[in-house]
Amino acid sequence: MQTNDRRAAWLVVLGLCLVPAAGCSSGECACLDCQTRSVTPVAWTDQTALGSPEALFSPFPGTCQAPFRWDASGWSTMVTVEPVQGESTLTATVVLQQSSARWLIRTQCPNALQVDGTVTLELPEGTVAEQRPVTISAEAGMIPTSLEFALKEEEFGPWVSISKSDPASTLSMSIQVTALAQACSGQIRLTSQTVSNGGGGANAASGADGPFATWSTGVSP
Repeated sequence: MQTNDRRAAWLVVLGLCLVPAAGCSSGECACLDCQTRSVTPVAWTDQTALGSPEALFSPFPGTCQAPFRWDASGWSTMVTVEPVQGESTLTATVVLQQSSARWLIRTQCPNALQVDGTVTLELPEGTVAEQRPVTISAEAGMIPTSLEFALKEEEFGPWVSISKSDPASTLSMSIQVTALAQACSGQIRLTSQTVSNGGGGANAASGADGPFATWSTGVSP
């Protein structure tokens, strides 16, 4: 596990921002600095400066199954997880709303082609994330191969029981799903964050961020 409060903060608050702006080190910069000047609907097969939505985003939708494993043994000082370790089979489904494809002219970062969709991740033990909305964004030189979204602790599915050692802390999960046509795989990271009064009216944040679960067939579907 590693401390990574800044990453956790922007994932929780701005969970749908996937692609960094030019000159930025993370999606945080793109989310905070980009200003959209205009939005133009784009038909699924129409050509843009980046190509068509169909060509860029068609690897994402579909359904697949893969072995799923979680291990919370490294989190024992912060959370209690039942069961601590486990194996199951995950079904991943991605649906894109083709009619939502759009071309964004922006300032402070490159223009972008975007499309909205939903992700459902299911286990026999309970839903991990059900019909979670996502936005996939492509820019020049930044073509996405996976999508990401974040879950707050009240949104965790019933597949695992997690209780906090510190009631003042907040938990979140960041989930990455590989484009299904490329691989049936993904990962879940768990983040714990505590904000305390550091004196002088300033708040101090501390916490940890690390791997929690993965799924993969090891081969393309």
